[in-house]
This record gives sequence, structure tokens and C-alpha cells, in this order.
Amino acid sequence: MKALFAAVALAFSLPAVATCTWTSSADGTSGNVVCTTVAETAFAGTASEALGWPLVYCPKGIVITACVDSTRNLTAAATLSVYVFDTQPGLWAKNPDLNITTATITATERCQNFIGIWTVVPAGRIAVIPTAGTLSAGNFTTYFRCN
Repeated sequence: MKALFAAVALAFSLPAVATCTWTSSADGTSGNVVCTTVAETAFAGTASEALGWPLVYCPKGIVITACVDSTRNLTAAATLSVYVFDTQPGLWAKNPDLNITTATITATERCQNFIGIWTVVPAGRIAVIPTAGTLSAGNFTTYFRCN
């Protein structure tokens, strides 16, 4: 039974990219990425389709929520860069038109929610990761959920 549980847990834990670790729900409709820095640089141009979240389960789009650990602060606005996995070249490509800028986030506030990203054709994968900002310490987590 323990082996079965471990296999199921591993199935939904996605690989890490530099300072970030991805998880996704079993049905693909929600997940998060936990980063230990808000300056991720190793994502663009990677070919791992296992990263990010599938859009096929989100025909109306996605909602993004950005949070800091309790007792931590985002002391300078963060840029959440949006990447889309394009199967034609088989690479992740930055989509700067969809980038999100947060305000500072305090320990009492902890999270900011964004209306989301609407999908015209729910196909491929999307990733939203922090690429700029100043985090006092701890983790920066970006949550994803289908709209």
C-alpha cells in the first residue's frame, strides 16, 4: 500500500527548474509552483513539456494567485512571466503580452489574486513564474486554477 501511495504521489510531482518546484492536481485543473527566489532565469527555451499546467482542462481560462510565506514580504513588485509550451518547436516561449506585475506583498496580506488569463483555444501548456522582484526570505508560490 505504501508503494502505491508513493507512486501516486510521484505521478503528480513535476520536475524542478532551478529554484522552482511544480505540482498539479490529479485532474489537471489546479496546481502551484513554489520558488525560493523571485528571479527564475532557467526556464525559457527548455524542452520539458512536463512543466507548467495543461490548458486542455481550462476552456474558460485560468486564475492566478501569488503568495508569500507567512511572516515574509515581497519588498519590491514582482514580475510573473508567462510562458507557453508550443509543440511545434517543442520549447517553452515567453509571452510578454500576458505578464503580470504584482504590488509589494506584506506578511499580513500574503496573497494577491489576478483575474486570470483567458484561453481562446484550450491546448498546450502554460507556466507563470516569478522572474523579477525582491523576496525577504522564504518561498514565493504561484497558484493556478481553472476559471
